[in-house]
Amino acid sequence: PGNYTFKVKGTNSSGQWSPQTIELPVYVQTAPYLTWWAYTLYALLSLTLFTLIFVLYIRKSRAKEALKIENIERVKSERLTQFKLQFFTNLSHELLTPLSILMVLAEKTMGQKGKITEEKKIFKRNIQKLDDHIKQMLNFRKAETGNMKVHTRRRNITEVLEEIGENHQLLAKEKSLIFRIDIESGITGYIDAEKLEICVDNLLSNAFKYTSPGDRVHLETHSTGYNGNRELVIKVSDTGKGIPEKDLKQIFNRYYRQTSIERNEEGLGIGLSLVQHLVALQKGTITVNSKVHSGACFVITLPVNKDQSERNPDQQIKRLIDQDRIEPVEENQLEDILVEIEYSGKRILVVEDNKDYLKLVETHLQGFYKVFTSTNGEEAFEIANREDIDLIVSDLRIPGMNGSDFCQAVKNHVNTSHIPFIIITANTEDQARIQGYGSGADSYFIKPLSLNVLVYRIESLLKKKEKIYNKFNKGQYLEPEKIVSTRIDEDFLEKAKQAVEDHMSETDFSVKKLCTEMGMSNSMFYRKIKGILNLTPNEFIKNIKLRRAAQLLEDKEIHISEVAYMTGFNDLSYFGVCFKKQYGISPSAYQKDNDTKSLKSDEPGR
Repeated sequence: PGNYTFKVKGTNSSGQWSPQTIELPVYVQTAPYLTWWAYTLYALLSLTLFTLIFVLYIRKSRAKEALKIENIERVKSERLTQFKLQFFTNLSHELLTPLSILMVLAEKTMGQKGKITEEKKIFKRNIQKLDDHIKQMLNFRKAETGNMKVHTRRRNITEVLEEIGENHQLLAKEKSLIFRIDIESGITGYIDAEKLEICVDNLLSNAFKYTSPGDRVHLETHSTGYNGNRELVIKVSDTGKGIPEKDLKQIFNRYYRQTSIERNEEGLGIGLSLVQHLVALQKGTITVNSKVHSGACFVITLPVNKDQSERNPDQQIKRLIDQDRIEPVEENQLEDILVEIEYSGKRILVVEDNKDYLKLVETHLQGFYKVFTSTNGEEAFEIANREDIDLIVSDLRIPGMNGSDFCQAVKNHVNTSHIPFIIITANTEDQARIQGYGSGADSYFIKPLSLNVLVYRIESLLKKKEKIYNKFNKGQYLEPEKIVSTRIDEDFLEKAKQAVEDHMSETDFSVKKLCTEMGMSNSMFYRKIKGILNLTPNEFIKNIKLRRAAQLLEDKEIHISEVAYMTGFNDLSYFGVCFKKQYGISPSAYQKDNDTKSLKSDEPGR
């Protein structure tokens, strides 16, 4: 661009040029995209673009930072919630031990001779109420953390619900309520009875709470549908205070408590929330209809089909729970049973870190057994190895070595593996129960528990061992796995039996030689064989030899004196005395009896 001059000269045909020059001024303009205003525009556009990019970057950075802060806050909130729930659970667990103490004292108070006063009834009723609240909190914790599982099995639902209803009759009578139960007969199906009971208990407790003397509470149940679409419908209605419409939307919220109508009842505000959790867990629904001063009606609908139970893969828990289930015994029947139990001198080791509770358990058990106590696992394990303990009762949470590790140590040591083991704990989690059984426990109790029930269970386990003793001592053949429950004890019995059989005809085969074969000291072998079979080592050797003698006597061709010699008896009369003591008849009568049986079995038609 700029100013230019265009010059022109002319020429003729002869090639002569004109002396004059013609000049033409020319101006070339600047291209629009190169003008100053174009560059200004470029600068403005660049600035605008940079500003836009910067703004977007700032916004993105702020959004990213906000998201990061939100995540941090969410994590903090979750951790705080988990901390609260864990604290909540730990506190509940810690309360169960002192509650157990109060329950034992209440039992003793109620069991004392004399009139049961109203104060005693109030004392026991409030302990039971506290127990219910703690269990409700622990169940709520399970539901909140997703650790609660459904374990369904085929049940007579009518019987389950009738029992739940009957359990509330006394309370209805005390509150002067008209409690009506209408349950369809013959309802069967697949349910989780424990969770169903929690749901119905909470609804009935709620109904009783918000009703006054003379009001009506109605429990109604029926089934609907057919074949694969059967459902259980449970209605709990009352004619009490009712629920305002504005509260109905929040009634299932956790910690929500109705305050819009006059009420004096206490509560935790988690009952209905827990019910909703449990109903949803069982693939059911719950609805509520209510008006102020017209009562309320809660309706639960649950599927009761078999396929509902088949969706529960974790059947191990249910199997373990059923394994430890003992027949229910009424309190008065239990007291009658305990009266018949005499002091046996059996040596029971009790391990508990709460000294007050330990003292109560010790005092209660001393009426039946010789009791050893300890407050930590390591000391308890030393006692179990040092003393001839017949049964161990241990809390799960003990210092030094927790109850599960203590149980495992007992079951894995040759000196103690035969000792029955009962675990007591405040932990209601299924996983804790699995852990307890996995360590080898024979029974499992959750606090609070009745000490009478504990004695009943101890007696059951000891009698189970007594039956095995009696069968073995009467000469019945039992495989090692039918006598003992651990692999260590199976191997021990098999090895001891084989050692005696390898020296069957030796008259001088002694306990000392047997202990050498077993690689054990005399005292260690004595304690072990006594703990498993309630026999001394000499009695064990004699028992095995007499079993072989009985087998040989089944052959009538073998003379009794030969049998005695073949089984290591050099005195025929002593052999006869020992044989009669074990089998109840003389060797000759035993041989004759078996010969008669053999002849009868050979008769035609037999």
